[in-house]
Amino acid sequence: MTGPHKPFAFERVFAPDGTVLRDGAVKRILTEAEADERADAAASAARAEAEAETSRAAAEALNTLAGRMQAVIARMD
Repeated sequence: MTGPHKPFAFERVFAPDGTVLRDGAVKRILTEAEADERADAAASAARAEAEAETSRAAAEALNTLAGRMQAVIARMD
């Protein structure tokens, strides 16, 4: 042998007459419930991220507003 041994992957499936039924790895198909669960989880994660970003933007806007109000109050004095 010239190289290391590579085990057979059994990815090709043949019919009794010799035709190839499947060639390659099997793709996992989700059930409708699994797909719905993953979609709900992704939507929840996206919603949480959007809410966090909105909160950060609101906090930044309030900080800017507070700084400007302090400047106005300082001029009034």
